[in-house]
Amino acid sequence: MGPNKNSVGGPIDPFSSDPFALASDDSYSNAEYGVSDADSSMAAFNKGFMSRLSKLDRYVIKRHTEIYPKDQQLNSILGLVGDVEQAMKQVSSEWNEGEENTVKVEGLVRVGHLAKGLLLANDKSVSIILLCISPPTKSMLQQFHLKLRSRIKECDSEYDTMLLEKEAAFAITKPASEDSMFCYVTFTSTALRGKDEVEELAGTVPDEEQEVVKTEVTELNEIVPPAAEKEEKADIQAVTVADEADSLPSEKCLLALAELRHARWFSAMASNLPSCVECIRIMRDLCRREPSWSCLTDWSIELIVERALFSAWRPLNPAASLMRVMEVSSNLGT
Repeated sequence: MGPNKNSVGGPIDPFSSDPFALASDDSYSNAEYGVSDADSSMAAFNKGFMSRLSKLDRYVIKRHTEIYPKDQQLNSILGLVGDVEQAMKQVSSEWNEGEENTVKVEGLVRVGHLAKGLLLANDKSVSIILLCISPPTKSMLQQFHLKLRSRIKECDSEYDTMLLEKEAAFAITKPASEDSMFCYVTFTSTALRGKDEVEELAGTVPDEEQEVVKTEVTELNEIVPPAAEKEEKADIQAVTVADEADSLPSEKCLLALAELRHARWFSAMASNLPSCVECIRIMRDLCRREPSWSCLTDWSIELIVERALFSAWRPLNPAASLMRVMEVSSNLGT
């Protein structure tokens, strides 16, 4: 099944049953392990599904090891996230118990590279989303920030926090540490997505239905006095203006919901593909180092790698997987 000695100097098929492997390599000979001819034929058939590691496979694995975070960095990241999650759970439970708080907290979810397991050695930030039942407000963000600041100081006095209202979030970091990491907590709600969908549907109502609505409004105007209607409209406008002034940026909240959907998609589609996570890390590192690749976003990289490996007819070795991703990427520009 594998290439013979005469085919070493010829062209190499990267997607053959034994890509990049040389038959002259004595370390893989059957005589070394005392394998019979029948066993060797069965092994040759089985290795077509996932062939042995070649020199290029080892090079890809070595490169992945270089860009993978060290144990010390991973421990610091997980320690920071664990302290933030513990403090946020305590603050959220106290917040939900308060009757005066109309916006209730639904849950706390990890998103981004932290949830997908795609962290690189030079990553300095991770993201967490605080899901609310109704749209969160600036006053809620400010109160959460103050309560979390005092609560997380109990875990470690070196922690520091920053309020980022324009980003609908606040950040937690430890400036005194050598590798200072930032943990961003973004506030959002699934109710914001439904509001936008209703507005989009309202713009697509046919003219005939709009005329029916205008007729019903005219009939109501005959029943309700104009003066009372003006007073009600004024009160509604005042409440709306107050809500808009206290509301968080909807764009940032919707981006956080998109990150949540991306994390769920990744866990369902890409996390179990062989060599998928490793290829995504290598491609992310390449896009950071090479300006010509910087046009690809992290989300587009994940989609390209997942589609390239999912469409393969069998699981591929690390080197063959990376070559297939490069082949698919080259076809995107044509």
